[in-house]
Order: sequence, then structure tokens, then C-alpha cells
Amino acid sequence: MTAVTISALDFRGRGIARLDGQVIFIEGALPGETVTFREINKKKRFVEASVNRIIDASEYRTEPACPYYEKCGGCALQHVEADEEVVLKIELWKEQLRRIGKVEEQNLLSPIVGDAWRYRVRSRLAVSYEGDIISVGFRARRSHDVIDIKDCLILAYPLAAALPSLSDLLAKLLPLKVTALSLHKGEQTCALAIACDKNLPLEILKDWVLSQKENWQVWVNHQCIIGEEKDLFYDLAEFDVRVNFTPDDFTQVNPTVNHQLVSQAVEWIQPQKEKEIVDFFAGLGNFSLPFARLGAKVYSLEGVQEMVKRGELIAQKNHLKHLIETARVDLFAISGKAIKVWQTKEVWFVDPPRAGAQALMQTLVKSKKPSKIVYVSCDSATLARDAKLLNNAGFQLKSARVANMFARSAHIESISLFER
Repeated sequence: MTAVTISALDFRGRGIARLDGQVIFIEGALPGETVTFREINKKKRFVEASVNRIIDASEYRTEPACPYYEKCGGCALQHVEADEEVVLKIELWKEQLRRIGKVEEQNLLSPIVGDAWRYRVRSRLAVSYEGDIISVGFRARRSHDVIDIKDCLILAYPLAAALPSLSDLLAKLLPLKVTALSLHKGEQTCALAIACDKNLPLEILKDWVLSQKENWQVWVNHQCIIGEEKDLFYDLAEFDVRVNFTPDDFTQVNPTVNHQLVSQAVEWIQPQKEKEIVDFFAGLGNFSLPFARLGAKVYSLEGVQEMVKRGELIAQKNHLKHLIETARVDLFAISGKAIKVWQTKEVWFVDPPRAGAQALMQTLVKSKKPSKIVYVSCDSATLARDAKLLNNAGFQLKSARVANMFARSAHIESISLFER
């Protein structure tokens, strides 16, 4: 087999090599390594492959801690030391900002990091029924098969501790079959959310809750049937903020990193009385609430009507309704009338999904305001595209931090400050 040398990682955490003018993406390979590879999928312009043999290993290579790692599709970077994982993500972030965004001066500060293990406080699980065998866990690499998982090292302890009991629970519910499961951890309780076509026996679910060491709620088809809905929340204690949520809501998976992101946004924006901030893609108010707590007037914009309603209720519970004005807005098809109102505000805060905020950024070319934008990104490629649009509108990237929100995966979170 031909040996190749890995030059960098791609956005999926695969090693990149070149052979005879063709790009090869190799699962399990690290920059600087020389490896042979096994083809998985051959395309006209590139080859997808996995490591066959490591000839010259990276000094940062380590043995994956998880026994499911080779088969499970949940993690991509357990074979590299945790500190080096962050270094590699920073290099990929910088490369994408340069190549896609044409941003050379990136002014990176130290990265935002948390624990490499046991950090994740929510997770969707896959379920399969094959005869008498019920599997609960995650999809296999490059497959729809379900790997039955009895422990996940990135899940917070209470959630991971529940995994071994879930297959037995589903067996007791037969002939009723569950179509989806998810696990969620709040400050004081955890939640098991179940999707099923029919009502489930309450006593079986109660017995499962009693068998767990932690406090648990059970939600079936979006309704809390065991426990009190109000008990599921997370705190941003430094801002005296409490965010109630349901299993259907988007919340950040890594509380430690989330707290640091919020604090960084506050440091750059300096919310205070008489300052007006527009929070785009505001969700439940993860950032709007701290901004308002510090006295700013916040225009909290969200595309999902149910999230808008819940955001209003959460603002009210935090006694901040007078400072947070919520609205449902399609932020991917923006009206000219709406944008003129937002462009009277000096500060924008933007926290879009992976698709980015292209439509929003395109409105800024002829505007004088805002003068400051803080942008939280979960996809460095779309951030780079949007950074190029901001540059065309006269903005410069003043500062940025890569955040390892999704440790052991290839996903890259970041927070950036743009000014003009």
C-alpha cells in the first residue's frame, strides 16, 4: 500500500493528504503522520478513507478512552490529546477564515475550554428493534446501524448512568415501541424524553424513575408526565439568571463553555442602562437575559414562534420583561422595514445555527449602524463567509476566541468581535 503524509485536518476531523493530484480524507489520521489507508468511497475529485497502518505516528496521538470509539459515530477526535485537539481546531478555524473569508488579521485570544470528558448535558439517542434485541445508543460510523451504548464518556454522569437501563425499559414497554429518546440535565433534575405513537404505561415509567440515583422527569410526546416541568432549568448565576427549558428547546450542551461565552460577550458589549442591543437568533434568552440584567434594552429576535413565547415567559420570571422586547422574525428572509429599525441600534449580537447569518450580513453594506457586532458561530465555514460580507460592509475582526464547546468531536464553536 502507498504511504501518504497528513498535512492538516478537515472540518470532520479527518486527516488530509494528497496523492497523484487527488485529495484523500482519512479517518483516524493526524497532521504530520505518515500512514497507509483503506479506501471507503472513491469520488472523481477525492477519496474518503480510513487508516490502515500508522508508519510514523504523531507525538500527540493517544489511545481512545472509549471502547466504542472505533465503531461509534459520536466522536471524531479521541485519538488525539485533548490540548492538541484545541490547537488543531484553532488552526482549522484560522485556515477557513483566511481561505473563505479572506481575513488575514484574526487577533485570536486564548481559547475557551472546559472538561474534555463528562461535559455534555443533553443528547439524542438512536433506537433499533431487531427481533428480541433492543439497542439504544448512537449511530455507527458511515451507517444507520445503532451501536448499543452502556456508557458514554462525554455525557455528564447522571445521563451516562441511565444508559444501561434504557434497553430494559424499552423491553418492558413492548409491544409499544419508542421512536426516539433524548436525555437532558438541568441544575436539579434530569429528563428522559420519549417519542411514541401511543400512550405508555405510567407505572413502568415510574418504576424506572425510582431505580435511578438522581432526580428524573419523564416526558412523553412533549408532555411532562412524571415530575414538575418548572424543575428543569439551568442557571447563569453570575448574572442572577435562571433559564427554564423543556427537552424540545435548544440549549447549549456544555455549561462550562457556555458560561465563558456569555461572559466574553458581556465583556465586549458592556451592557448598561440606555444601551440598546439587538439579539438575533435569541432562543430562550441565553444572552438576552444577562444583557438585560446589566441594564441594557434588548430586542430579542427568534425565528421559532414557540421559542419566542417561552422567551417572553422566561424574561418575565426573571423580572426582566420591561427590558426585553421579543419578536418572531424570519432571519433568513428579512424584510426591509424590519432591518431599518434594527439598523438604528449600535450593537448587534448574532448567534445563528450552522447555516450562518448570510441574509442578515448582506443588509449591512449601505448602513451606518451597527458599529459593533459580536458573532457566536458553531460553523467556521459559514462564519468565514459572513466575515467576508462584514468586511465588505466596512467591519474589521477586532478579536476572536475559539471555544471547544464540543470536545472530542470535530465541531468548532467561536465568538468574534467585529467593529467599524
